[in-house]
Amino acid sequence: MTSIEIHLPDGLAQAAARAGLLHPDRLIQLIARQLRSQALLERLERIRAPESEAMSAEDIQVEIDAVRAQRRRPARA
Repeated sequence: MTSIEIHLPDGLAQAAARAGLLHPDRLIQLIARQLRSQALLERLERIRAPESEAMSAEDIQVEIDAVRAQRRRPARA
C-alpha cells in the first residue's frame, strides 16, 4: 500500500476532517469515484469526437452495462 502526504489550507483541512473526508477509507472511496468519473468522461469525449462513427445500439448498451457494473463494485484500492 502507498502512503501519501497532502498539504491543505487549515480551514479546508478542518472542514474536511469534520465531514469525515480525511479518513483513509473515505479518501479511497473519493479517489476511486473520481477515477471512474474521469474514465466515463473520457469515453464520452471519444464518442463525441467528430471523427468517430455513430455508435450502434449494441455498443451503447455495452457502455451502459460497463458503467453499471463498475458502480456496483465496492470501491477498493
